[in-house]
Amino acid sequence: MLSDLKEIQKHISTSEYCTHQGKNCAYHFHTEEDFLNSEQFIQFINKNGFAIVQLNNKPLRSLLRKLVQYFGPSMKDSGVYKKYIAKVQAANNGKFYINSDKPQPLHTDEGYTNIFPHYASLYCVQQASQGGISTIVHVQTLLDALYDKFADKVSELFQPDALSIQTVTGTIKKQVLFKLKNGLVGMSYSPILLNWKSTNLISDMIIFINQFIHDPQNQFRISLQKDQLLIMDNCRILHGRTGFNMQDERLLLRFWNQSIAI
Repeated sequence: MLSDLKEIQKHISTSEYCTHQGKNCAYHFHTEEDFLNSEQFIQFINKNGFAIVQLNNKPLRSLLRKLVQYFGPSMKDSGVYKKYIAKVQAANNGKFYINSDKPQPLHTDEGYTNIFPHYASLYCVQQASQGGISTIVHVQTLLDALYDKFADKVSELFQPDALSIQTVTGTIKKQVLFKLKNGLVGMSYSPILLNWKSTNLISDMIIFINQFIHDPQNQFRISLQKDQLLIMDNCRILHGRTGFNMQDERLLLRFWNQSIAI
């Protein structure tokens, strides 16, 4: 039972988890950079939630302009040194997942707040020789499983006070599920939360969510290679990664587009 972060971390560190093949994501892979310059690009993301595009030495500034064109204004990192580009790489004694080589639980970016990016992208500058596999679960497949298990009780996750999260700046109350403007259901959630409270029912659903999204059979798995870009609808896709060797100097660049608030 994956009821807390410690149990999740132990589970996603096992060799069985790390070496699983996951679901085939070939349909989401696009070998031509011209895909970025077509209306098919935004249509594909809106329909399928994510895509992987092979780039060919595309200038970073040009890539950022293209993301703004299709997905809206760039959003700065929420950290102390706020920037539009965040480096995802291991560092000695790294305190956070973004600067560690540890396996990362599946989450939506900024899933512990009420303001977060609608779209998140990861550009691979240097891949890991082993590990560092991106893990992805579509929110819709999770929703189907939630409704099968909990039926109309799932509506509790739409409540504005579904979770009560204690932070250094005070208490945040937030919903886990919400409706997007296009009528689809979005999700904002991170299992990294440590100090949170909810009803027993919601707690049971959170445990179910953690178990479902961390089951490799429910995951797409992507070994991002140099110059490949992973673009995700951060409201409809949960993502994480397997662990990797710090000596590999794995480096991804993360971009956020279009702030959304619930």
